[in-house]
Amino acid sequence: MQLLSVQQVSCRKSDHMLFEQVSFSVNAGDILHIRGDNGVGKTSLLRILAGLSRPASGNLVYSQATDNQPACLYFGHKSGLNLHLSVVENLTYWLQIQGLTLKAFELDQVLEWLGLGDYHTTSVGKLSAGQQRRAALARFYLGQQIPLWLMDEPFTALDVDGSAQVATLLQQHAKQGGAVILTSHQALNLQVPVTELYMEASE
Repeated sequence: MQLLSVQQVSCRKSDHMLFEQVSFSVNAGDILHIRGDNGVGKTSLLRILAGLSRPASGNLVYSQATDNQPACLYFGHKSGLNLHLSVVENLTYWLQIQGLTLKAFELDQVLEWLGLGDYHTTSVGKLSAGQQRRAALARFYLGQQIPLWLMDEPFTALDVDGSAQVATLLQQHAKQGGAVILTSHQALNLQVPVTELYMEASE
């Protein structure tokens, strides 16, 4: 089942064409690794796919978009967390705006698994960079019913255990019929097939 079709998408930054006519499709079960040198537009492409930016030209078709569920879940360079709220308050608010429901014990289980079991009521601003990344990534454990995940450098600031947990999560999502589009400077040591899209700077 196709989840996303990207049709000749181009991106312009000021007077510079960052990339031109990028096309690909993503099906259920796919993991697409976007690669390329710094500055070629990998983050800009993910932001376009997430609906945070508009392309200079081209079209996006999400086949699984509905009024009751977002078509994709985006993870960017910034955590997207309120530093003044606790971990639980941030995640509870995120669940509400996504229209998702979750029992308290399920949220507790996710935080325990991520090594945040002792930080339920801790303000996010008091956490380390790695702990903040784990708290942000918790949204993917809570939103696994959202079919397409867009992840920009999800392994940044994570230790070996944290990186292994994220790798396991990506594999599980793909095996369950979801799909992932991600950027990463790290090699992906996954036990499922990974397709690579290499981006080059526009001339």
